[in-house]
Amino acid sequence: MELKYKNTLIIVVYKREAKLIKYLLLKRKLHGKSWELPRADIEEKISAIKTIKKEIKRQTNQVPYYIKKYSFQGKYKYEKINSNQEIIGNKYKLYSAEIKNSNIKLDSLTHLDYKFLDYKKAIEILNLKEERQSLILVNEKLLTIFHLKPKVSFKQKFQKRLKRKKK
Repeated sequence: MELKYKNTLIIVVYKREAKLIKYLLLKRKLHGKSWELPRADIEEKISAIKTIKKEIKRQTNQVPYYIKKYSFQGKYKYEKINSNQEIIGNKYKLYSAEIKNSNIKLDSLTHLDYKFLDYKKAIEILNLKEERQSLILVNEKLLTIFHLKPKVSFKQKFQKRLKRKKK
């Protein structure tokens, strides 16, 4: 049996409120019930943009009006892998998507809850390193695009925090 990675998209969904950017985190029903960024499986013969629009609509009942692709991509293995499991992890590409409002209607089959959080709070509750890296990259880009400057570099604080955890 050939071990494979599933092709996925990590989507940093956000909305702007005055001079703040709020990021959407979803709480899954399965896979540890952790907070995570929206994701989508890449489907053959369907563009990433169409997939993102479809999945955000399905997961949140929102229609994104601005979608941006990033050059950041990677892969990771699942924490738990069964011996008969063919898919052992995800290969991902990073996108961001802006939505206009907070009227989220969750897909009750896959998600329990949602939160819109500022960068600092969102980075603290994301479990996957790859999602934290994705959020850091998107946040830096959005701060530049919208001419917003953080009072303190959250990236530097986060990197210091990661180094302390490794010790």
